[in-house]
Amino acid sequence: MALDTNIQEAFDFSLFGGLDKNGNIKKLEGKEAITNALKSWLLSKRGDYIRRPNEGGFLYNWLCKPMSDYNTKRILSSLQIGITYTFAPRIIIETLEVIPNYGRKIYTINLTGIVVNYGVKINFSQDFKTLV
Repeated sequence: MALDTNIQEAFDFSLFGGLDKNGNIKKLEGKEAITNALKSWLLSKRGDYIRRPNEGGFLYNWLCKPMSDYNTKRILSSLQIGITYTFAPRIIIETLEVIPNYGRKIYTINLTGIVVNYGVKINFSQDFKTLV
């Protein structure tokens, strides 16, 4: 995750690449940067972070398992722990939902919360396709 939390304004580089009008990698700011960093963090695997081998994998590992009510509950629990204790910048969760769509083999993750470092509210909703 490229999100820099040591500055007053949140920024990140686009997860999907792309160039700005000057030919540089597209830079995101504010809520867009936080949302991008959250997507990147969700899709990370354990070992993706240098010097933090146990970081990551809060969602990705579950995308490699068959969909079930049990696994949906485990995803929710895993995300609550990960977002609360390891994601930066810190987010105070107001609502967090994991909604399975068995027919399409996707999980929809809905999150609303307050980003503590910046005092802004985010509304995050994203579909994630399973890998099995």
